[in-house]
Formats: sequence, C-alpha cells, structure tokens
Amino acid sequence: MVRLVTDSAADLSQDMIARYSLKVAPLLVHDGERQYRDAVEIRPKTVYDDMRGGKSFKTSQATPESFLEIFRSCSDADEVLYLAFSSGLSGTYNSGLIARDLYKEEGGKARIEIVDTRAASGAFGLIVYEVARRAEAGASFDELIAYSESLIERIDHLFTVDDLEYLFRGGRLSRSSALIGGLLNIKPILSVAEGKLTPIEKSRGRLKSIKRICELMGERTAGKSLKDQTVFVYHGDDLEAAHKLQELIQEAHGVETFVIGEVGAVIGAHTGPGVLAAFYLKPESK
Repeated sequence: MVRLVTDSAADLSQDMIARYSLKVAPLLVHDGERQYRDAVEIRPKTVYDDMRGGKSFKTSQATPESFLEIFRSCSDADEVLYLAFSSGLSGTYNSGLIARDLYKEEGGKARIEIVDTRAASGAFGLIVYEVARRAEAGASFDELIAYSESLIERIDHLFTVDDLEYLFRGGRLSRSSALIGGLLNIKPILSVAEGKLTPIEKSRGRLKSIKRICELMGERTAGKSLKDQTVFVYHGDDLEAAHKLQELIQEAHGVETFVIGEVGAVIGAHTGPGVLAAFYLKPESK
C-alpha cells in the first residue's frame, strides 16, 4: 500500500485531504506572541484580518518531529511518498529528509521517498491532487514518483498582490519601492521559477493585473489548449476577484474544471490579503 504525505503549504482544502486520505505536516505561523500550527490552530481569514489591522506574521518550516510522527503513523503502508513544499522557499523539505533518517534509524520498515515539488500554495496543491488521483487509479509507487517529477516540469504559478506594503513587511520589497508602487497603483505579477519567487512584470490597477494573468496563461503555453486542464484559482480573502479571474480564464481558454481555494496562512503571511493566483499545468509537448 502507498501512503501520500504532504505539508500545509500545499493549501489543500480539508475535503480534498480527507477525500484522498492525505497526511499533512503543518508549517508554523508566529504572531510575535505565540506559535500556531498552520491549518490546525490558525486559519487564513484570521491572518488576513490581523494583517489588515497592522499585525505582522512570521513563518517557519514544519519540524522533523512532525514528519517523524507522520511516518510512524503510516504503519499500514509499505511505501510512503512525501511531496514537499519548494526547498527554495522553506526548510520543510530538509525536515522531511531528517525525519526519514530518524525513521530508518529506529527500524522503520516503509520505503520513504521525498520529492521537492519546487512549488508553493495551489501549484503545489495541484501537483499533490494529480498524484493522488493517479494513486487512486492504481499507479505503482515508482510510477507516482515519475509522474510527480513530470508535473513539476509543467506546473506554472501566476499571481498578483493587492498591496505592496505586505511584500515590504516580509522583506521582499524596499520601503521606497512599496511607497512609489502604492502611489502609482502598481500591482506586480509574480511566478515561481526553479522553486524561487520571481517577478514577471507590473500592471497598473487591480483589474488590469487580473486580466493580465489570464493573458499570460496563453502566452506562457504558446497558445496550446488549456481546455482539458484543471485550474486552481486561489485568493487571499477576496472571493469576488477569484470568481472574476475564473470567468476570464473560462472565456479566454475554454477551461471547464476549476478548484477555487484560499491561499493559506503561511503563504498569506508574506503576500498579504488580496493575493490572487492561477495555478495550472502547461500542456505536454507532443
């Protein structure tokens, strides 16, 4: 039997976690007074509301102890596949490696493989979702590893933030850039490349940035059809904007299957409320 493990930076819904019997290691969120286990002791809405009120949050990796506990709990599995948050954005992947070594040292029998997805939030979640579906269909352990690696090569992140102040607070932007960008109503569009946050371009105004994400999906896939893709549209406490982006993608690209989700507390602590993203798989090369 194969057991799938992931971590809370995949921002998967509780329904999806239950549907595919996923084991999830929580990253940690700190508000300056106490520490919370992501998606267990704190919810995205709480973080976004507090950030609007001026509070700042910090985050830290899931601990080796949390992974060791999960690996031990997989006693019914012969094989365990941990799909990990990008090692370029967090030390969580390394915590998994440490836990695997500890598990082996104490005599654990399951074969454990760890894959660095080089992805975050809904892009990471989309990889986990597709691998879980393939596992349910009966794929072997080695087939699941190979499939996950093929998805990593195809995954794309496109997202925008609504307020540059939060990128400044998180150390991603200088104070002067945040101030000037705010005055000019600049909305940056970003991606993740080789597992690291990468700016793509800038738009003026919220609606233009939303439309530009939709346009970039076509440009970054060389006009290939996205009709059969499942697109994850994620937001930071702005469901209206998520539905607008979904509508644009549906009209422009003919996509029929969407998952609307919320950017979780860990990623949201750095992007702030109003973050909006489209995560999708680039069509396979023929």
